Amino acid sequence: MKTALLSSILLLSNVYVSVAKKYKDIPCEWKSLSGVHYDLKPLMLTPGAPSFEIKDGDIPCTPEEEPSYSYVWNFCGEVPYEDVPDPCRDRNKTHAVALQYAWYESWSDCHVVGRYNAANDDLSYAMLDSRDPTKGVSISYPSGEKCSSGALRTTTLDVQCANTKSRILSAQEPHVCQYHFVMESYHGCPTECPVTKNGLCNSHGHCSFDKNLKAPYCYCNEGYSGSDCADSSSSSSSFDGNALQSQMLKALVVITILLVAVISFMIYKVIALRKEQAEESNVQFAQRGGRNFSSDSNF
Repeated sequence: MKTALLSSILLLSNVYVSVAKKYKDIPCEWKSLSGVHYDLKPLMLTPGAPSFEIKDGDIPCTPEEEPSYSYVWNFCGEVPYEDVPDPCRDRNKTHAVALQYAWYESWSDCHVVGRYNAANDDLSYAMLDSRDPTKGVSISYPSGEKCSSGALRTTTLDVQCANTKSRILSAQEPHVCQYHFVMESYHGCPTECPVTKNGLCNSHGHCSFDKNLKAPYCYCNEGYSGSDCADSSSSSSSFDGNALQSQMLKALVVITILLVAVISFMIYKVIALRKEQAEESNVQFAQRGGRNFSSDSNF
């Protein structure tokens, strides 16, 4: 009995290890329930690299007046110590993935608005559009400092799929103690849309979603093909809906012209036939009328 029990425990342990290896949670990588894969690791900052930051909460070249707080953040890891603002260092708030701070001559402030938990990495992700994974991906950083209400500060970071390495669009606090950062990056696209040295889909296409196959792919421009649109062969096999519609329209125009020509010819032949029949009838009538006149004259 004990031997059987130990064998069962050993078997379950092996199964658990196998499953854990197969579904190992890799930081900054996420596979959705629909099977779409995202990889934000290239956006993780290394020591010496500048953090993602908006100072004074203001974004250049926008008419809106953003809040006076500044923000600094990282992906799937703490903000590098050298990039932690002085107001946060002074308060020993150096272990955070996202920080909110203000710094004036006579006053400063700092709040931890998000922390990263590598153990629950997969629980932090969501698609920006559940019906179209090519719109981008969102990652949440909960467990920030407590607000006066007792609620924990939380940051949501949206990475919109776009053909650029990284570009900050906004960093705001739309609700009290709820922060929302928005960026653009081709790392926010599904990995099924490859990024080459030239950019997303080799900069010769865009990341699209096939609703029938339920899979993202690179929709290549005319003259390019391949999974990453890197093949510039003239005989491109990529599907071009506009070209197909144009060809079908041309074919319909040709068929219409041929039908009009055939119908016109048939109408012409019918009119000619009726005219010929009428002329024959007139001739026959004239001939019968002549014979009748000759017979009458003999009397």
